[in-house]
Amino acid sequence: MLALAVRLCLPLAAVALLAGCIPAPYGPYYRPSYPDASAQAVKAWCGGQAGPPTGLVVSLADGLTMRVGAATATGAAPKAMLSFELAPGTTLRFLEDSVRVDDGAGSGRIPVRMSVASHARVAPTDIVDLPALSAVAPAALDAAGPGAVSITVGTGFSPGAAGVRPEVLRIEWPSIRWADGTVTRFAAVELKGRMSKSGWLQYRTDDETEALQARYARCRAETPQRNCAFLLDSYENGFTVGADGATLRGRLLVTEPAKPRLAAYLTMELPQLQAWRWSDPDVLLRDPRSGQSWRQPFGASGVGVRAQGLPLSTPLAAPAGASATASIEVPLGSAAGERYRLRLPPVEVNGRRTQPEAIELERRTMDGGLEPFNC
Repeated sequence: MLALAVRLCLPLAAVALLAGCIPAPYGPYYRPSYPDASAQAVKAWCGGQAGPPTGLVVSLADGLTMRVGAATATGAAPKAMLSFELAPGTTLRFLEDSVRVDDGAGSGRIPVRMSVASHARVAPTDIVDLPALSAVAPAALDAAGPGAVSITVGTGFSPGAAGVRPEVLRIEWPSIRWADGTVTRFAAVELKGRMSKSGWLQYRTDDETEALQARYARCRAETPQRNCAFLLDSYENGFTVGADGATLRGRLLVTEPAKPRLAAYLTMELPQLQAWRWSDPDVLLRDPRSGQSWRQPFGASGVGVRAQGLPLSTPLAAPAGASATASIEVPLGSAAGERYRLRLPPVEVNGRRTQPEAIELERRTMDGGLEPFNC
């Protein structure tokens, strides 16, 4: 093993002087296998490029890829993690709601639920048709009940004017106009710039600053042996503003105060699966002390629609311009056995029925692999 590690590390060492790798143990885990020529191993480290083969990628049909994740064998109740990636326009339906699990001593059907996610990029001037971006029909989402659907939008903006680093910054947001004619308006937020130990200028509302100080006080009171000061310098969120069930969060910072360029990272959670658009593709920034203002366009947004707790047999259809992913967890039993066989139910992919082969899981305890110092 050591000789093999040395041979395989030589190419890395030739690329960079500090690059290197070491033979390292891995386990226990369940190594998956699948009897199909398309099956490709996914290794434990460096995005699947190094270490033991803990995962698997299989082409189940045209437009449908299955990924078998690394199932750990350290707990008393191991689970297998499977995901199914649908290419744009692909339809998928499992014909039953359970997976058959065989542990060598017996077999049984295990009912499972799935989570489904789709994601697309949209321009700030676009009408965002959320029902069309969902891989699950609205009727199936309604049947799943309250809390089954989450909708997220991620975007940002970066003022083009050099020297933007006011001590106080006021942000005025455009409104959201829904397809049913209603309008959601966010209140403006005011943030104060504070220099961090890293040299970054970070903007926060007073509420966020008070929340950080409260976390610091709790840390000092409950764990005085810790270095709690890092909490005051952490920057998870700069502001939160909500309206009509929608929530907008974000953080603003200047990474080089000597050559300031303000950057903003925003996420929004929406309450309903309905088409919408921004009333204006720009956001207005004001310096209330100097009176200066900057109107800046939003960047392109990543829009994600996610549903969870759906029956496995729920029909899915990836949007025409976006992929979709369905994920399931399959409990393997109350104790960590040596081998398991998983049999998925028959599936219909683009109207054609197929029966996936059985997935074999073999318990491995001390597999070795090459772990690079840097990936």
